[in-house]
Amino acid sequence: MKKLLISIYTFILFIFSFLPIYATNEEYVRDDYGLMDSSAISELNEAAKAYSLEHEVGIYIRVYPSIPNDIDPAKYAEQVYAEEGLGENTDGNMILLILSMDNRQYRYVAHGDKANSAFTDYGKQELDAYVVPPLRENQYHEGFNQFIEQCDRYLDLYEEGTPIDIPIIDQQKREETANALKTGATLGLPPLVSILTMLGLKARNKNVALATKATGYIPKDGIHITTQRDRFSHSTETSIYSPINNDRSSGGGGGTTINSGGFSSHGGGF
Repeated sequence: MKKLLISIYTFILFIFSFLPIYATNEEYVRDDYGLMDSSAISELNEAAKAYSLEHEVGIYIRVYPSIPNDIDPAKYAEQVYAEEGLGENTDGNMILLILSMDNRQYRYVAHGDKANSAFTDYGKQELDAYVVPPLRENQYHEGFNQFIEQCDRYLDLYEEGTPIDIPIIDQQKREETANALKTGATLGLPPLVSILTMLGLKARNKNVALATKATGYIPKDGIHITTQRDRFSHSTETSIYSPINNDRSSGGGGGTTINSGGFSSHGGGF
């Protein structure tokens, strides 16, 4: 019987050796500075945990008294990610809000294909509108709660196929708009200059009457003209310039800038 149990136990270990193993840090919210009491931290932690498990993307908050001056906040967040084993599933998907209280700096750092796709460069900037104002007013619990709730919304939208990002402009429409502006400039500018020039001349010579023949400028008792010929000393030509279309095509905006370690980030002061 004992040999049978050992065999079963060995077989189970053998099976699990082929399964992906990853550690998940369930301390989703940690405040090393003392901004909140334990009940507030526990409340935020439960909300972050629920959304993290639902979306399989870890939602984390870390508050520190300071970050070493020689370390960029984004790089420091990457160290925290590695040292604490943050992230959900085998890709280590996570979004981390990190605060340094001595210089009042914040940073969002995302990792993993899903997290980077859900939290685009544009999306992270939009997140500021919900998170940063409460932080500036020292309403930290509200700011952290907004971060967690918005992360849930961002992930919902990503899973629906509509992540928060800059819409990609259709290339053909953009080229048509550019060509229309060029055509308007080349066709409309010369006539406008001519009109403004004529108006200026008219304003300077408003007391001079217009005459259709040169005889109008000769006194009544003056020289008798046997031959009359009108001469024009100036002529006006309008040229239309058709530029060669050599514009280079460029892709639409949006997406996420990811470094070599698989991280994307955005931050600033509060």
